[in-house]
Amino acid sequence: MMLQLYESSNELYQAIMNWIVGNRKALSRIEIENFSKRLKVIPRKVGLALEQSKIDECFKEMIIVRTELETFLMEIRSKYQTMGRLENDIEECFTKFTRILNDYH
Repeated sequence: MMLQLYESSNELYQAIMNWIVGNRKALSRIEIENFSKRLKVIPRKVGLALEQSKIDECFKEMIIVRTELETFLMEIRSKYQTMGRLENDIEECFTKFTRILNDYH
């Protein structure tokens, strides 16, 4: 379970990073820096959550991470109505991540 959460969070991270890189011409330098900084914190938070000795604490942290990701994705969507093909990749990865988290909680 922990490995699945870790792998799915990495897939999601990569999908969003691909979107940022793929849209770098449409994004301002400040947005790229802001999005990248916020996104780079996610794998660290996931890693810290998965290191929790108590499973309940792990899931509380992972739910916080999921909420942060939801907010981040809604922000991107509100600014950029059409994200193209990568929107589907991001959506699929986020759905998978959420499903794994819900299945084990």
